[in-house]
Amino acid sequence: MGFRFLSLFVVTRAEAFAWMLACVLAGIGAGSVFAERALRRGPAVSGHAPALALAVGAGIALAYAAFPWITEPGVAKLDAAADTVKLGLALFLPAAFASGALFPWTGAALQTALGAPARTTGTLALANTIGAAAGALAGAFLWLPHLGMETSLFALAVLAGLGALLLLPLTGTTRVSLAAAGVWVLALVAFPFGALEERHLTQALAAYDVPDSATVERFEGADQTLVWIEVPFLDAPYTRRLVTDGYSMSATDVQARRYMTLYVTLPAALHPELRRGLLVSYGVGTTARALADVASFESIDVVDISREILALAPRAFSDPARNPLADPRVRVHVEDGRYFLETTRQRYDLITGEPPPPLVAGVVNLYTREYFELVRSRLAEGGYFTTWLPVRQMSDAGALAIVSAFCAAFPDCSLWRGQSFELMLVGSNQARGPTRESHFTAQWRDPVRRRELEAIGVERPEQLGALFIADAEQLAPFLADVPPLTDDRPRRLTAPVTSVEAQHRLYAAWLDPAAGRARFSRSELVTDRWPPRQRRAA
Repeated sequence: MGFRFLSLFVVTRAEAFAWMLACVLAGIGAGSVFAERALRRGPAVSGHAPALALAVGAGIALAYAAFPWITEPGVAKLDAAADTVKLGLALFLPAAFASGALFPWTGAALQTALGAPARTTGTLALANTIGAAAGALAGAFLWLPHLGMETSLFALAVLAGLGALLLLPLTGTTRVSLAAAGVWVLALVAFPFGALEERHLTQALAAYDVPDSATVERFEGADQTLVWIEVPFLDAPYTRRLVTDGYSMSATDVQARRYMTLYVTLPAALHPELRRGLLVSYGVGTTARALADVASFESIDVVDISREILALAPRAFSDPARNPLADPRVRVHVEDGRYFLETTRQRYDLITGEPPPPLVAGVVNLYTREYFELVRSRLAEGGYFTTWLPVRQMSDAGALAIVSAFCAAFPDCSLWRGQSFELMLVGSNQARGPTRESHFTAQWRDPVRRRELEAIGVERPEQLGALFIADAEQLAPFLADVPPLTDDRPRRLTAPVTSVEAQHRLYAAWLDPAAGRARFSRSELVTDRWPPRQRRAA
């Protein structure tokens, strides 16, 4: 519960979870040392074990109540290790310390009752193991989805009192236990129900400048906390945003719609006939909607690990008929995207996705060479793969490691503009050209597709050429001596900035329009794939 709560305030990288765990273990370790030294002075101290159980519950409740005074107002998504440790110690230390002391004191009390050391050790270890396993299952699949974080924290504090009652037959009632019971009751009475909505979510959403007129709804699932934000204008939703664990995952504003729609637009122009499509990670459905708008698709598989995100799908579209998951060609799979690719026998003409940001914990596996090679193996001959490269969210070294991994898997890799610093990597499984001009321009003759393409600022087919940055041959000088991001070397993604000057030079070279135009005119990939007249027009 505590880890889920803190993920609203800190960037959920693997290091952040490691620091949170370190805070918990430090508290348990310190409590164990304290308990051992106290037992040396007198075994009778174990009679206060019920008081320690009550202290665990009071620590949970009081730490949550005091949390608003620990965080800084208006500051969202902390990334420094020191900030994570500060919040982690404040939230975890009281309960972890008491819990660490409770285990040896309970063992000492049980030893007095049972006598046999082996039986005491076995009984205590069995109870601890069963409790840990049951707690993990109940927390993930019962409490968080049905009670939510806040009520679950309160329930944990209450259960600590039940633990104290179970210990009383071993220890009897002491004055210390009675005093602890009083503190525990006061902590429960003072528990700040409603603080999550009134204070904590406001803090977690500070980076997104949510206006007072916005509708903010919270949904808690087994693996994440989702916040759905709708900002109105003229009595209609102007933009919708999906925030998971305090991190914006996707939105429906025109900038986001532009690059997510282009994941489909470019392959649809170059591939002779898209029939089978796969979307890995759903987001708010912009890319899924672009896939469904391509009439030639016979089947579209949508894979997302979160049932809650898929359940929110209808909210992103004012017109229910525009919900892509309602399209009869769409098949939904609640599954890890990479696992789905490993197990499917299907071959696709287009694979794309709306993956979470690369630096979010666990997402790196959707940006490694092995993942890209897996995707290529699931493409039909001539099939295309498009994916997101958010260079603004990482160092130049991290961005180059992803591009290096992509080009290692796709010999015809190319880099394109999406929107601002949201770039797009494109590769294929032995695609050939040139595409017929009538097919290349067909999307602009389709009323549905043309309306969306005009809305995102791509009014004519030749404007796709303005998105070109470089092909494989032109990317090679940027990737010289750059090792690819791999499953075994995930920290290449978090490599520090080479230098501010080098990062500026890299992105200036990639995003300079004149340089892009020159590379487009020289590109063998473009010459091979594009209709000659559209290439000249571009």
